[in-house]
Amino acid sequence: MTFEQKQEPTIQQDTLNELLKFPLMEALTGRRSRRFCMGAEIPDGVLAFKSKHKPMPLSELEQLLLLSTMGGVTGWHFAIMRDKKYAPYLSNYCNSPVGRTFPSAAGFITSEIFYTDDNGTYFFPTRDFHPPINIVDGKVDLQEFLSAHKSRIQKLSNKRLYIPREEPYTEGHNIWIANHGGSTFVIPVGDLAQHVLSTICFYTINQFPIYDDMETPGAWKDSAKVRSSAKPFTDEIKECVTLQAQYIYDAYGKFPATTPSVFLLTYLQAQHIDLDFYDHYFKPGAYLSTHKNHMRKWHNNSST
Repeated sequence: MTFEQKQEPTIQQDTLNELLKFPLMEALTGRRSRRFCMGAEIPDGVLAFKSKHKPMPLSELEQLLLLSTMGGVTGWHFAIMRDKKYAPYLSNYCNSPVGRTFPSAAGFITSEIFYTDDNGTYFFPTRDFHPPINIVDGKVDLQEFLSAHKSRIQKLSNKRLYIPREEPYTEGHNIWIANHGGSTFVIPVGDLAQHVLSTICFYTINQFPIYDDMETPGAWKDSAKVRSSAKPFTDEIKECVTLQAQYIYDAYGKFPATTPSVFLLTYLQAQHIDLDFYDHYFKPGAYLSTHKNHMRKWHNNSST
């Protein structure tokens, strides 16, 4: 059963239509870190409060929207790059041929996305995913867009990932709420070893496969002509990079040498906020009308 079949068609159609019409400026000016969710508790202090609601997980549709926004593919990028070191050739340093909802310098895309919720722990690969859908003038069939990204999800465990609520495992200021029940906890993990070894060593020696004259698609009318115009790596550069990489590995026993091979700097948590908390302590305007009407419109629930 697909996520399209799990919700009543009228509810899904109305909510998605409203999402597509949500004003950009309201999203920008209304953005806040609203950390107090349903089922949460602040036991002491000036904002002490205990939620009367049980934790409420995101629906599958809500979760897919979140993930597709974080790691979504939006078509082929234009690769309009010109530098005097390359001219008149097309610059050859871009690592990925696709445009994304979340930018990455030169398309390097060093991170992969993992996430966990009440039902398990999952892998949502992003680095090597190419757009299987047709996007014209920025318009896309949202159902098709979400379904294409859903197909990438791989379940790793049937349990929520255990993360100790203490430093250094979790950033200290958010220990009290991090990975809370009902939340979707998203973890972008940067794999420098995979990235550096594959990108700098392999691709430098063998040339980026996206810069070929074969059948790699693109945004241009003549993709083969544009892609094959990239400046090829010289034998001198290949020899230099190979020598440096071998020296670093021999000297330090790892690659890269002095930085962690795998690292995590940030995380994202999505949850249903408890409006009672904000009504109790904050002036009007602490949350948006979309928050106020969320349960009724997305979950057909007028009681919360």
